[in-house]
Parts: sequence; C-alpha cells; structure tokens
Amino acid sequence: MIETTDPVALAYPVCGVGQIPAELEQVRAIYRKKKPKAVLEIGVWYGGTLREWMTLGKPKKVVAVDPAHANPSQYESWRSPSTELVIISGRSQDEHIRQQIEASR
Repeated sequence: MIETTDPVALAYPVCGVGQIPAELEQVRAIYRKKKPKAVLEIGVWYGGTLREWMTLGKPKKVVAVDPAHANPSQYESWRSPSTELVIISGRSQDEHIRQQIEASR
C-alpha cells in the first residue's frame, strides 16, 4: 500500500482512475471500438488508466511514461501475455525521454 498525504491521491484508491467517470466511459467506448495495437500513457500516476488500457483490450505494446511511477509493481499483473510493456521513468518533456519513447515504437 502506498502512503500519501496528497489530498487528490487520497480521494482515489490505489490504482483508482482519477478521470471524470462520464469522460472515462466515452474514452473506454472509443478504445473498445478502435482496438488500438499500441498505447502511449504519459502521466501514469497510480496506474488507473494504464490498467484500463491493458485490461480492456490486448494491445501489442503499451508504453508507460511517468517521472515517478507510484505503483509499478502492479503493472505486470494487468498485462496480457501478448502485450509488450515498456516502462519509461522521466518527464516526457525531456529530450532523452522523448528519444526513449521514439525508440520504443
């Protein structure tokens, strides 16, 4: 369990999804319909939407980018055996992180 005093983090359970439910459901519907082969999640936070993308479908590749992955020990349990998971630690604005993202294509 992750301990925090962050009031936003406390509002959601670990790995909860912080998006507005109606908006998230719209994105889920698009995701189910489009069935993407690859997903780039920038700003993983506790992993709520990352879990959504890995469990709602079976993308071939998921790239998770965050400066401080708060819950990386959970990621593998969400991954389908056919999904390659790439974890990148850093800020997506930094050139060397953008290069890692590009290299993961």
